Amino acid sequence: MQIIGILLIIAVVALLVYYFKWSKTEAFAEGTGAGGQKITVVVSGAYSPNVIHAKLGQPLTIIFDRKEDTECSKKVIFSDFGVSTDLADFGKTEVIIIPDKVGEFTFSCAMGMYQGKLVVEE
Repeated sequence: MQIIGILLIIAVVALLVYYFKWSKTEAFAEGTGAGGQKITVVVSGAYSPNVIHAKLGQPLTIIFDRKEDTECSKKVIFSDFGVSTDLADFGKTEVIIIPDKVGEFTFSCAMGMYQGKLVVEE
């Protein structure tokens, strides 16, 4: 009986690690005319998508659609761009960034438990 319990715990831990570390959803920001880009990111236990592709030099509006009120997801931080924004509980918050450098840049909640990546391309 103990072996079954141990195997069950190992399976649950493996699924959690996969979900939070290796499950990636990617999306490309869409043009909105006038040179802008826009994308929606759902916040519910994680960021989805958690990899955003955007174009260099074009204003990027990220709409964070927060479907929770957990302490961890109250803020989103794009440290490479000097952006830190509080997100509305069960609401949408727009974050505007002008990607001025090419590369991969992480964004996260204040505790670092929710993580995503902004990929800026030419």
